[in-house]
Amino acid sequence: MPAVPLLVLVTLPSALAVPCLFILSGPSAIVEALTLPGITKSLAVTLISATLGTGLATALSLALLASITGRSSRWLRLTMPPLLATPHAAMAVGLAFLVAPSGWFLRLISPWATGLERPPLWSVAQDPWGLSLAIGLALKELPFIILLAISATQRGHLEPSFRAALSLGYGRYTAFIKVIAPQLAPAMVLPVAIAFIYGLSAVDMGRVLGPTTPPPFAVLALSKLSDPSAQGWRLGLALSLHLAVITLFTLLAFTGLALAVRPGLRAWASNGQRRNVVGWILGPLAVLGRFAVLTSALALAGLVLWAFAQRWRFPAALPERWTGLDWVWARGLWSVESLNTLWLAFASSVLGLALALSFVLAERQARPSARASIGWTGAAVLPLLIPQMTLIPALLLLDLTVLGLSPWALALWGHVMFTAAYAYLSLRGAVMSLDPRYGKAALALGRPPWQALMLVELPVLLRPLMASVAIALSVSVAAYLPTLTLGQGRLETFTVEAVAAATGGSRRTAAQFALSQAFWALLFFFAALAVPDLAHRNRRGLAAHVA
Repeated sequence: MPAVPLLVLVTLPSALAVPCLFILSGPSAIVEALTLPGITKSLAVTLISATLGTGLATALSLALLASITGRSSRWLRLTMPPLLATPHAAMAVGLAFLVAPSGWFLRLISPWATGLERPPLWSVAQDPWGLSLAIGLALKELPFIILLAISATQRGHLEPSFRAALSLGYGRYTAFIKVIAPQLAPAMVLPVAIAFIYGLSAVDMGRVLGPTTPPPFAVLALSKLSDPSAQGWRLGLALSLHLAVITLFTLLAFTGLALAVRPGLRAWASNGQRRNVVGWILGPLAVLGRFAVLTSALALAGLVLWAFAQRWRFPAALPERWTGLDWVWARGLWSVESLNTLWLAFASSVLGLALALSFVLAERQARPSARASIGWTGAAVLPLLIPQMTLIPALLLLDLTVLGLSPWALALWGHVMFTAAYAYLSLRGAVMSLDPRYGKAALALGRPPWQALMLVELPVLLRPLMASVAIALSVSVAAYLPTLTLGQGRLETFTVEAVAAATGGSRRTAAQFALSQAFWALLFFFAALAVPDLAHRNRRGLAAHVA
């Protein structure tokens, strides 16, 4: 019974998304969508940006992890959570301002290094093939992948095998790629797949960093869904359906490729060579990974400068005149966008955490086998395995034809689907690995099961619970497509306004909305992570306990 709410509110609508779009779009629209002008290049831009972005983020994650394995990783643990909490739209806006022809990068080296007194005519952002979008996706996916990799490397059997490889004469990077990486691979498949699927349907980052003629596939589908005509609407539904099919076949192709090269990789990993090309490549990639982290930090710092810059002429490195603080209150703290962002974040996070926790507890009680646990995980994270541009229109159609919810309730439902999925991902390992003797001791002392859970087990799990809340809050604050589409244009949040201002050309307004969005996301994130330290400050065992 505890698993039923998540199955009904999250899994069932996700499973009905593709059949719903197939029925309502119609055969003619499905065929006509394939003949739209620029459809081939739009698809190519999407595949290039998603593949390069996810591949680069994975390679940089492995290189950074290889550089810190067996060493102190404090700097990486401190820098990754803020970057993970930073919303996609804020990172995209900050990166666009950083690499633009009049951006901060060029200002810092002009005119003394470039001789430029005016901004050049070329542009890095919104290039025709989506390379800047790929870089933006890589910067945003890097913290997500590397934090999960760091968590996986804390297993006790990985460090001894790494030290044994070093003692046998293997180089650091060669030892990591031959000994640690194969053991990490099973745990990294799902996070990398989620990152790739998001890259295929990234509308907010696609609008800011992607090309415009033609736009990425998901942006093209959204533009057709915004068409007031019935035919345009059906074309948008058909494009959303095509995106799901493209995602499926792409994942199958990558799976087939991985299975094909698996025997060769096994032979290579066991050939006994102490030095190889892959090990040499990981060294420069680790340096590039540090530069990527620095670039993300500079993008956030650039948001602050552009938000408070009243006059900033090229090539000055810093603004010549600053704005007042009146916009911080009027636009950032006490505004319609702030109130909508706050209530959506808090409501969806609480509901998502409740659904995820009840589902994980039901899974723990069922004690599924290794194969059955894949089904449990797949049911909980199904919204993350379907492109948002497929799932969100299907949910909107379900509401228009059956439910008839208000835009606010529908947007909240859309947020809950994703907060519950991410909360499950962050909670499952901690709950499933919790020592069962805690609960058994409470039961032996005469406490009923619900008191054993509330008074004993959940306090021990407070740290992972608060981490799940932090991630859920960040996910809700960053949600663009669920807010825009399911809110039917009536919900003004920081994410929606930041993307609209960035695509409209108002640099200061876009920076102010993006900075406000990043501020609330980071505040929620660190406040949630600080709760266990405050609650357990006088309990040394619980303060250091990691379930």
